[in-house]
Amino acid sequence: MKVITFDRSKNISYFGKCKLQSHIIDKCLNVKLLDKEPEETKTFTYSRIFICKNNFLCCMNQNTNNGAIFIFSTKGKCVQVFNTILKAKIHNPQPSVDVATNEDDAFKDNFFLPLMKAVQGGTDGIQDLRSILSDFVHSLDNDERSYYYNILVENLVVPSPRPQEEEVEGNDKQVVSPVHPHLPIDSAAVASPVHETPKRTFNSSEPSTSSAYSMRRRSNVNYKEVGIGSNRILRRKSNVSPYVKPVPRKSNVFPSAKPLPKKSDGESCFDEPSPQNSTNDVDFDVIEYLHDGKVNKKIIVFASNERKQYYEFTFNSKTTNYHCVQCFAQNKRTTIGRTIHDNGSHTFEFNTDEHICDPIDYSPGNQSSLIVKSPNFKFTKREVYGKMKPLLIVFDPVDKDICYKFGYDSYPRLFLCSGCKKLGRTVNARFIQHSGETSIELGRLQHICEPQKYIPENL
Repeated sequence: MKVITFDRSKNISYFGKCKLQSHIIDKCLNVKLLDKEPEETKTFTYSRIFICKNNFLCCMNQNTNNGAIFIFSTKGKCVQVFNTILKAKIHNPQPSVDVATNEDDAFKDNFFLPLMKAVQGGTDGIQDLRSILSDFVHSLDNDERSYYYNILVENLVVPSPRPQEEEVEGNDKQVVSPVHPHLPIDSAAVASPVHETPKRTFNSSEPSTSSAYSMRRRSNVNYKEVGIGSNRILRRKSNVSPYVKPVPRKSNVFPSAKPLPKKSDGESCFDEPSPQNSTNDVDFDVIEYLHDGKVNKKIIVFASNERKQYYEFTFNSKTTNYHCVQCFAQNKRTTIGRTIHDNGSHTFEFNTDEHICDPIDYSPGNQSSLIVKSPNFKFTKREVYGKMKPLLIVFDPVDKDICYKFGYDSYPRLFLCSGCKKLGRTVNARFIQHSGETSIELGRLQHICEPQKYIPENL
């Protein structure tokens, strides 16, 4: 893995290979800088502010603002170390980022912009830094990708791209890729990936020549880029370029990024959902249960208002409905239909079919409901990357001063816990109608993130 360290002026002081060791007892990270001569070991205590962004683990000293970016090979490895740090800090809470800002602003101001300016200034090791910055932006979701690319445009004053010929090996089609006409081009960025990182240190006092930079890798002016992805090669250009009929440029800013799933119409901001089931006459609950050692959830429908007996329904992935477990065992399909809506809610179609099975005796003490009733949740909106987005707040059932924040994801059409998402776990929630009231149905997975202090002006 690699590490980038910054001094108090946010200039890069070291960039190179490292070996990281996490010490839970001492609550610190020991980092051996392998490209230093002689090798040097730095210690980063858990008392620092830590931010996890994909495969970037960032830490900073809140008083001096000098920090570091640990670059892991995968997001999973990064999340694993970040999660270890969080667990060790349970009894010693992480210093909060200034209330006037948020985690995204802290990452942008203290890590992304200094890294970008190092690339812009032509710092030694620029090819590796370009690749790291490019790969990071590629890995983001659509909104974040556009947000950080706009930062690049604003700060690097990148001109509008012009078409450039690019031939595809083994394909008659020709595509046009964005190439900026006034930016420096070098062949190393297009050649085979760098396998060995040269030893280097950075001296912020040395003057550097500032030059604009485009995130796209390019070849030297005497060469042209042929092929896409692993088939990319270099071919010498002739002095006179043949006329090539332009092909409309793809809207994706980064052609090498993998296409993301098409988002539904629910991507835009919306008001608080008010789902309506087929009837309000059915008394039901959504509870969790253990199946083969794993936590799952099911719907129970009470046989009468006395709540002494019930029928249990589990989800059938083939029909996307819920079916009565005991009836199904007797080859009878008694189902509850479900419809998912674009505003993070779903509704139930309760069937009037008679059960052929006997109801089960109900013991309230053995059931754990996944339904959250008002006022234990709150729907609001907040600005994310320049756009208003829905936000669901679910309060702790005991302490209403702490909560979990759920952001809306339009692709699966549900709300996801923001803290758990950063740690690689999908903890979800949806709006439902229960007992005639708008309520929240939680997913089956438990939180692995810590609840946050509820501060309305800092959502």
